[in-house]
Amino acid sequence: MQSKKISISIASQNGVSWLVSQAENARVYLTSHERLAAIMDSLERLDDAVGELHRVSKLLHDRYLDKALDDQTMQDFNDLLREFNLRPDFRLVTDDDNQFGGF
Repeated sequence: MQSKKISISIASQNGVSWLVSQAENARVYLTSHERLAAIMDSLERLDDAVGELHRVSKLLHDRYLDKALDDQTMQDFNDLLREFNLRPDFRLVTDDDNQFGGF
């Protein structure tokens, strides 16, 4: 997924219509003094993300139960998240996480 970093001052100078057009093409990380302030994304990508969250949460739930039944022990849920390369908020770990300080 493409993303871009735009300062709030640049977004303000160009206006809301311009900012929306930027978010239609890529996720926009709005920054203030080089710190992440907000994220703007298209409705379609947000809907896709919600669908993926539901799919992954069901997969994790099923995997967690299967492993607990197979091993007859409880696995640490954070270990399971790491096994699927997921963050605690169930998002996939991406290059953006490193680029924007963990966001």
